[in-house]
Amino acid sequence: MNLVIIGSNRKDSNTLKAVKKHCSIDNYEIVDLLDYEIGHFSYEKTYSPDDGFMKIAEKMKDADHIVFATPVYWYAMSG
Repeated sequence: MNLVIIGSNRKDSNTLKAVKKHCSIDNYEIVDLLDYEIGHFSYEKTYSPDDGFMKIAEKMKDADHIVFATPVYWYAMSG
């Protein structure tokens, strides 16, 4: 399985359009970070059961290839 992680602020972003144009979507699962609630990092590992981080991490662990797709703002990737 291949994975694309979209880090855009908009659901119908130019970043997503570029991914769909350049990646064979049949071979990639798209993970849009807007679809997940991700809390702050905790050294005590006290995560909410609704936190999406572990769900995404599992997908990443199982992926053969990972593409990070992010828009560029002021010549830098988004955080």
